[in-house]
Amino acid sequence: MFGARQAGVSSLVMSVLAATALTGAAFFTVSRVDCDRAPRYEERHGVTELVDSCLTAEDLPAPPRFRDRAGWTDRDEPKAPSDLHR
Repeated sequence: MFGARQAGVSSLVMSVLAATALTGAAFFTVSRVDCDRAPRYEERHGVTELVDSCLTAEDLPAPPRFRDRAGWTDRDEPKAPSDLHR
């Protein structure tokens, strides 16, 4: 019975140590960011934008390209219910 309790306590201690190490690593990483100013959100022309961020346009993925919806020809054709989920 004592062995099971000791295993539980050592598991708890190891979990707390791991959480402490990960928290320390997170704080170290955040403190090393080389931003001049803290980022903030501002509303400009009715759109909310992230301002003073360390991210640049090159850091973000490219937006998906959409087809020209005006070129679609099947919009006016009636569809069967089985065709709606294609």
